Amino acid sequence: MYSWRNWPLKDEPPWKTLLLALSVAGSGIIAGVSFAEPLFGLISFLLLALSVGNYWIPSHYTLDESGVKIKRLWSIKQRAWHYYKRAASDSGGVFLGVFISPSPLDSFRGDYLRCPGKVAEIYEFAKRHIH
Repeated sequence: MYSWRNWPLKDEPPWKTLLLALSVAGSGIIAGVSFAEPLFGLISFLLLALSVGNYWIPSHYTLDESGVKIKRLWSIKQRAWHYYKRAASDSGGVFLGVFISPSPLDSFRGDYLRCPGKVAEIYEFAKRHIH
């Protein structure tokens, strides 16, 4: 069984957080000025801040023999291993996909498990459980 927390806000270097915050705020300001309407700027800022919510809020991951559990502030997602058809890894984590081969729908249907520092372990564990 594996269980860990990932919180990019605390785990990433401060300059990345500052760059993201400035980009979100700057986009809101540009939208407000472009439309000459502060309300549009505020709406733009809020939507962008929410769209990168996984950066601001920690995610808790649990993998065991029965499946995957992803817990965030607003949701808990549990999936049995039979739901997934493949696993792929990169330097930042492991992607669990529902299609046998890569698909344009992957980002909507699959789950990306951010696990810097233990990608190989998590990938091997997932591969053993996905049939």
